[in-house]
Amino acid sequence: WRMRARGTTLLMTSASIGSARNRCGIHFKTVMFLRLPYSSISRNGASVAFLDTLNRFEGWKTILDAKEAWIQYNGVCFLKKSYKKLVIRAHSETGSTLQLILKGKDEPVISGIAIPRSTQWQTIEIPVKGIEPGVYDILVRLADDKPVALDWISYQ
Repeated sequence: WRMRARGTTLLMTSASIGSARNRCGIHFKTVMFLRLPYSSISRNGASVAFLDTLNRFEGWKTILDAKEAWIQYNGVCFLKKSYKKLVIRAHSETGSTLQLILKGKDEPVISGIAIPRSTQWQTIEIPVKGIEPGVYDILVRLADDKPVALDWISYQ
């Protein structure tokens, strides 16, 4: 297994744990996917930049600034059934709305995720339920035309 840790959070993809379908009985507290390398990105209205250009070790942010701009992460593995919340670290000076689509057999959409207007980074928690264990491709899409920057998204 190849896992990278940031604090107490484990970052995993299906490639890093081998056959995820055979190992979904293993329970981890958190799945954080926005810090993983993205798989694809929309041609218009989506970009990736350093959080801090003077300290590149701080990592990356994803910027969505056009309606329906998106970024996708393939092979995100959910290993347990009891995720209770979605946590997003985001920044939007105008406030904005996101959609998350878990691309799999039923493609559940978590829509209308409101990112409040703020001049600072903030952590937003949204209750979730019914995410079945498995490997998903996750699409993060801007539902309106109000720009948002995303540092990370995790399920806990």
